Amino acid sequence: MKTRLLAALVPAILFGQDALPRLSVAYFDAPSCPAGWAPYSPASGRAIVPVAPPSGILAQVGRALASGENRTHSHAVSGSINTGSAGYLVAAGCCNTSLASGGSKTFRTETAGAGSSIPYVQMLACQKRVEPEPAPIPLGTTIFYEGLSCPSGWSTVDAMQGYFPVASPAPAGPMGGARLQPREDRTHTHNYIGSINLTAQSIISFSGGLATGYALAGEYNPTGRTAAASTGFPYLQLLQCSKDAAGPPRITSIVNGASFTSNAIAPGEIVAIFGSNLGPDAGAGAELSGNRLSTEVADVRVTFDGRPAAILFASAGQVNVQVPYRVEGTVDVRVVYQDQFSNVYKAPVAASAPGLFSFSAPRSDEAIAVLGSELASASRPVPVGVPFVLYATGEGLTNPGSEDGRPRGTPLALPIQPVRVTVGGVDATIEYAGAAPGFVGLMQINARLNPGTPSGKAPIVLTIGAGSSARGVNLWVE
Repeated sequence: MKTRLLAALVPAILFGQDALPRLSVAYFDAPSCPAGWAPYSPASGRAIVPVAPPSGILAQVGRALASGENRTHSHAVSGSINTGSAGYLVAAGCCNTSLASGGSKTFRTETAGAGSSIPYVQMLACQKRVEPEPAPIPLGTTIFYEGLSCPSGWSTVDAMQGYFPVASPAPAGPMGGARLQPREDRTHTHNYIGSINLTAQSIISFSGGLATGYALAGEYNPTGRTAAASTGFPYLQLLQCSKDAAGPPRITSIVNGASFTSNAIAPGEIVAIFGSNLGPDAGAGAELSGNRLSTEVADVRVTFDGRPAAILFASAGQVNVQVPYRVEGTVDVRVVYQDQFSNVYKAPVAASAPGLFSFSAPRSDEAIAVLGSELASASRPVPVGVPFVLYATGEGLTNPGSEDGRPRGTPLALPIQPVRVTVGGVDATIEYAGAAPGFVGLMQINARLNPGTPSGKAPIVLTIGAGSSARGVNLWVE
């Protein structure tokens, strides 16, 4: 059976309020918080860092950044240098100008203030203050959450605990230093080492400070380590959660399972329901329950005015079902997945809604026709007078009556409305039109082409009662 992928772009405004849980904290690129949200003051001037429960929630470290502030810090520096004998030593351009005897000399000073160079962007932080309303949230969406455990349908992002999230074109693992522990004020140090080769009575300078004086010839190697200093970077620790269960199902369209056209539905028809979060991502096939197809597959159920439908296939974006035979007027269709209910989709019901099965792209305009043991094609066209078989759905009520989800057996069910097939505008002779033995919702038509049928790629139309199959489907004729 062919499949097609349908995509629906729905403006976010149509969903109303979002489905994020109450107490969620998020950044917004906007001048003010949206409806139902309020500015989140605990995070003002701070980066939010994920932390594992139960410790560390709402822990604040360091002084908050002022708007646009580039925080600076300095380091104390200490070390030693061996100047030989009878040299002058002045450290850090300051105050030691006495004649020094030879030997190892120590020094201590402090670096000038320097920017932190930590990249950040200031965005509006808001917290959800109202209960959620149904709306789809993409899987993998992450939020900061003021709580000791993630809400239902969300899980802790273990790989990001203790790290500052940074936007990236592609996902990557943690980089840089070790993860922050709860309430940790990270400190760091700098090592330094260098050398200088002097001639007699030379001036020496090192390490950004200034050591001057007469020193003996030779190589001098100043080494040392800065004192440990706090980064001084303010941050707030909150739980980070990832959406790991899809939002409620949403139906966007219902189409004929053969033609993929959207019109009225018919009793017993195979239809394809398209939307989002309708079922499992991997998809699941039909299951038997006794002697009929199950009405629940992989936690997916579909109802038509409350009547359960037999399921042929279920996935996140598409569910194929058989329309129950007892439908009329306009029915309310709903998908239930993992006990979450979809929107109500209203579908009009017609006595028939025929659709011919055709090949997948690029031959989607060619009807599937079985000619002996082969499929009809441009290289194997259907001759006039030779029997061939078509497959369709949407014939409506049958005689004898058919049961929902039960594979057809004997006596074979026939549509109660007249059936007609034309190829190139010429009626074909129908030898059988009824249930396909052993299948659910599938109709089989055995026919022969009559003289006068045009050769080549000729349009084929199936008519059952007042309903006709979609135009644009063809049959290769010899």
